Amino acid sequence: MVSLNEIRNFKNRINPTEETEGRGSFGFYVARPVSLYVTWILLQTPIRANQVTLLHMALGILGSVLLAFPSLWVRLTGCALLYSGFVVDNVDGEIARFRREVSITGKYIDTVAHTIVNAMMFFGFGFGAYWDANNLSTIVFGFLAAFFCLRIDTFAMYAEAAKAFKSNLDKNYDYYANIEGKVDRRRGSNLEYISKRAESRLKRLVFAVFAYPGSLHVMTICLFVALLGSSLGYESSILLPAAAIAFYGTLLPIRRLFTIRQIIVRKETEIQMVELSKKKEFPE
Repeated sequence: MVSLNEIRNFKNRINPTEETEGRGSFGFYVARPVSLYVTWILLQTPIRANQVTLLHMALGILGSVLLAFPSLWVRLTGCALLYSGFVVDNVDGEIARFRREVSITGKYIDTVAHTIVNAMMFFGFGFGAYWDANNLSTIVFGFLAAFFCLRIDTFAMYAEAAKAFKSNLDKNYDYYANIEGKVDRRRGSNLEYISKRAESRLKRLVFAVFAYPGSLHVMTICLFVALLGSSLGYESSILLPAAAIAFYGTLLPIRRLFTIRQIIVRKETEIQMVELSKKKEFPE
């Protein structure tokens, strides 16, 4: 039987990247301490890491569905389920590293789960706001936020870079003949202009507001304030969720289009292709 201390002292329990970049985050200081105990319990069972990822996705989908209900209490319950899913999302990686089950397939399933849950969360929140504002625009904003939170830009970038590398386009077309030298002068990828790794604190804050679970924090606060305000007689507070989804439905498309522009202008796809070409092998 695996002891709690074994898991706590396991040096790779937390992803090394999170150790250096995640400090100060909700995940590092709130979710990780809770996930320790969930991981300990599940390691006593035959449940595998990929099955835990599917549990994370199920909790996220159910929570997103509850966000679409008229009752503020039901929607806050949906937020609680989404937070539970976020904790479980940490657990699958801990189990995979402890049992040495880390795999590209596992990371793929995890990415799929994040993509589905994040999109459904925005759409569910927008649908739920319709009951408050009685305005179809909240559903439209929810759809826009859900659609444009999908990482179609970077997914396409990596996919095209991989296809270009495998099909030897750099050898078959003059355009790619000297691309490596041109790209090397750019000193690598520039996709970190707005991310948790950005040098500017403001850019890191912007990233946090739009990234999961920061967006979930915003939704939860809006629902809680709307519930508290309506109970105190401030009926206008009920429109706060509608204002929040209008914010995301307007700015997420702009943010995504800006990213696409950056990928095109800075030739990020070519940069990734050159990075792949430096590898000795490309996994099938």
